[in-house]
Amino acid sequence: MPDQKVVYDLGGVTIGGLPGEYAPVMIGSIFYSGDPCLSNPITGEFDADHALRLLETDRLMSEKHGLPRIIDIIGETGEAMRAYIDFVAKADDAPFLIDSMRPEVRMAGAAYAMDRGLGERAIYNSIDVHWSENEIEGLSKCGIKAGVILAFDAAHIKPDARMELLRGSGDIPGLLEVAQRAGLEKVLIDPGVLDLVSMGWTSRAIAMIKEETGLPCGCAPSNALYSWRKKARLETPVFEAAGAAILCRPVYAGADFLFYGPLSNASWAYPAVGVAASLVAYEARLQRRRPKKDSHPLYRLFGQG
Repeated sequence: MPDQKVVYDLGGVTIGGLPGEYAPVMIGSIFYSGDPCLSNPITGEFDADHALRLLETDRLMSEKHGLPRIIDIIGETGEAMRAYIDFVAKADDAPFLIDSMRPEVRMAGAAYAMDRGLGERAIYNSIDVHWSENEIEGLSKCGIKAGVILAFDAAHIKPDARMELLRGSGDIPGLLEVAQRAGLEKVLIDPGVLDLVSMGWTSRAIAMIKEETGLPCGCAPSNALYSWRKKARLETPVFEAAGAAILCRPVYAGADFLFYGPLSNASWAYPAVGVAASLVAYEARLQRRRPKKDSHPLYRLFGQG
């Protein structure tokens, strides 16, 4: 593995680098469909006290375990997304993702965040194989500089195929080129998750992508985890134990960020990933590499100097 990887500062959060240098960034979601704090996902009405408690718990777990954090704001409409951005920007100082299944909502959120002077904290999620010229032009016009590339589709399951989505093939431009055209200067790569048993493939893709591009790379096991939970009818504490194992697998492959699902998972997700990050950092001593921040989980949890 090369001696250096890309490292970004995203609103005060450091992300990237070689395994063991920086702690992986935890990304918890709020205002997703079915979030208990939501009362109207169309207009963006929600229980502010409930949302504040979720954000506060996430912040405290981040400090305790030495894992940086980004908030994943999910919206169904432009109106709702604007309300969520206003709330999170005021209630918390963490960077945030502008996330939606609908590109027009993501674009509206990106433009609003830039208009509000939140460009240092705003991250677009995401550019994928379904990108359109309208989306790319809109992003370039609004000026947002950080974003996620989702390098995954049903025809590109194996790790090397996901790398092909980034590079491009024939007349089909690669997603890295598309992101550049959109004006993104800080790019995070998510090779996608098909299902839980294929997390090994996703982890291998993370290692390959970091090796070839040097860019920060991570994934979102949370959707697959919840689908499996419903199918297998898992209850506490079996669900949390399985979830911890799933979250830790990409960390061992060098993942720089993890979507851990709803913010309500913070109480078990942070301890699990903190321990995994510590093991990776201690192993990196064999390459004469140590954490670059005193807040790293290896120091915070285990007191290793």
